[in-house]
Amino acid sequence: MNYFSRKIKRIKELGIRNSAFCSIKKIYYRILRLWFGFDAWHARAPFECRPYKQVVVDLCNSVRSDVAVEIGCGLGEIISRVNAGKRIGLDTDPHAIGAATFLYGNENTLFKTGSSDSLGDITGKKVLVIAVNFHHGFTPDEAKLFFDHIMSSNFNFLVSDRTLLRQSGWYDHDLASMYPGTLRVAEKRHDVENVRELFLYEKIT
Repeated sequence: MNYFSRKIKRIKELGIRNSAFCSIKKIYYRILRLWFGFDAWHARAPFECRPYKQVVVDLCNSVRSDVAVEIGCGLGEIISRVNAGKRIGLDTDPHAIGAATFLYGNENTLFKTGSSDSLGDITGKKVLVIAVNFHHGFTPDEAKLFFDHIMSSNFNFLVSDRTLLRQSGWYDHDLASMYPGTLRVAEKRHDVENVRELFLYEKIT
């Protein structure tokens, strides 16, 4: 497939509006990166460029949570679009947190440095946790430690994903199998690029 065929296919996947915003925001994020110093891949992946992010938001908004927490929030494009009374974005990169705060921080949306072991003080009647598009890089032991922190916290719903790509160094973590009798798959979807499955899990014990 040549360059122009790939571009046309991509525009069809994203739509004309999102394709335009994708290009514009890539330029904007490259400029922001000069100031905040976050990793370059954030600038290559604005919300409009990654259809799976909309699927994640739709899954999150199918649950009426009063607190939503995203682990690995990056620049905050997902968590800022979740309908919740309180939104918290966590990331291990303080540079990304600085940019997310600049872009989307407000009285209802807080960004801070942290990971799954930072959930201990999260309280709420209905808590939603989001963890997508990074743990495929974890070994099985690393994934178990990461998700054990989530499982021991106060939450009701979890949105996560499984990669369908088989690349070197990538792992496929099946949370329903990892925590049988504790997590129930409430809904499963595919992204339009068909490279990942996205899950809404409900904690049942």
